[in-house]
This record gives sequence, structure tokens and C-alpha cells, in this order.
Amino acid sequence: MYYRHISRNIQTALADTPVVFITGPRQAGKTTLVKSLIAQAGGEARAYITLDDRAQFEVAQADPIGFVRNLSQQPVAIDEVQRLPELFVCIKQLVDEQRTPGRFLFTGAANAMLLPRLADSLAGRMETARLLPLSECELHGREPAFLPALLNRQAPPTPRATRVRRHILRRIVAGCFPEPLARADEKRARAWHQQYLNSLIQRDLRDLFHID
Repeated sequence: MYYRHISRNIQTALADTPVVFITGPRQAGKTTLVKSLIAQAGGEARAYITLDDRAQFEVAQADPIGFVRNLSQQPVAIDEVQRLPELFVCIKQLVDEQRTPGRFLFTGAANAMLLPRLADSLAGRMETARLLPLSECELHGREPAFLPALLNRQAPPTPRATRVRRHILRRIVAGCFPEPLARADEKRARAWHQQYLNSLIQRDLRDLFHID
């Protein structure tokens, strides 16, 4: 599993903000990151709920207020929260009653930020962290160094560290999503990208605009 540099920013936000929302493209690694953060905190420190679970989704949809009120006092992570915007107003009320830092950790697709209920309900109560696909430094397990060196007027990268044309072309074609990078060949990676595009059309548009 790749270490994501944004983890530090998320942990800092959880220390002083009631709601932290990890957003970004689908399959960028949001769920994996949340589960990693929960494991680092001790596993039992934060409950985990995913609205991709049909049973959990139906319970929350039937009674959003009751669902939120029945959450324990321990911090909770809610995955794919944009699937049920009705939860946002209920969570706002809970946060206003008890403004505990780090109480809620959300994940959702980047388009979730377009939902008016989210923007209106949690303004001033939520910090957003945008998780992008893997960076070159994350792929190689290194800390970012190019920009700090440039700002400090240090020597530029040596020719050995400079990415050659073949590497750049391969990275552009393969992309930086974790799943296709783990596949055996370019054909299988292309198949993943095609399925990814189909899922964006069939799922995100339906969730956001309630198209049947």
C-alpha cells in the first residue's frame, strides 16, 4: 500500500475541526486511506460505515435523523456520504450541539461538493481534503523534494533523477490510479479505464441528479 502525503493534513484537521471530508476522483484511494487512518489510530477509536452497503443505506434513508442520533459518541467515518445528502442537515445539528473535533470523517466523490445541502449545511464546520491519484513521489515512496529545493535555490535534480521521455510517456498512458498500475499489462489497464468511465456515467450522474 502506498503512503499518501495528504494523511498528515487530514490528521491535523481532525485535531481541531468537527467534520473532515476526503473528496476526489473515484478509485483514487479514499476508502483505503480512511481504513489506514482508522488502523493507525487503534482500530476501535473510530467506527466505520459505508453507504455502499445496501442495508446501511436503507436504514439511513428510512430515518436520517434516527440514524445520525443513534451513532455512538465515538468518532465515525462515513464512506460515500454523497449518496444520502439528507444526512448533512442532521449532522449539522449534532455538530452544533457538541462541537467535538474529528467527530466525523467523510469520503465522497469530487462531484459531491456540488451538492447544495453539503455546502450550505456544513459551512464553517467542515474542512475538505482533496485526494488525487498517486503522485510520482508516492509511487516511489519518497518525500516531495523538487519544489522545496527550487524555492531554497538549491541545485536542480541531477540527470540521473530526471525522468526520461519513455518514462513520461508510460506514466501518461498508464495514469496514476492504484488499480490499473497493479495490472499485468497495458491492455488490462485500458480495460480498467473503460470500466471507470462507464461507472462515472452510470453511477455519479444518477446519484447527483436522481436520474432513473
